Amino acid sequence: MLALVLALKQFRCFLYGRRFTVRTDHGSLTWLRNFKEPEGQVARWLEQLVEFDFEVIRRPGRKHQNADALSREACKQCGQNTSTPCAAVSSIMGKRQKWELSPIWPI
Repeated sequence: MLALVLALKQFRCFLYGRRFTVRTDHGSLTWLRNFKEPEGQVARWLEQLVEFDFEVIRRPGRKHQNADALSREACKQCGQNTSTPCAAVSSIMGKRQKWELSPIWPI
């Protein structure tokens, strides 16, 4: 639910006043929206969600292939990583490999 609250804050200027659909594999989100007497943090989150006009549709995770692919590891059968790392990650990985291959490690 926190992810939804943060996303709605981030995209408020686009979503406020419009009806939209939230597709999620988080089944409890539907249940939480219909909870009778929420308390604490859940109550505060629900209060923030009330000002938006949206519908929550639950879709099992295995059917979320578009988003699911983003969180999966590379192909294990072929052993190749099909993604291209960004420059910052490449730089860090290069420094790490250099450090690991160094005969003298810092203490």
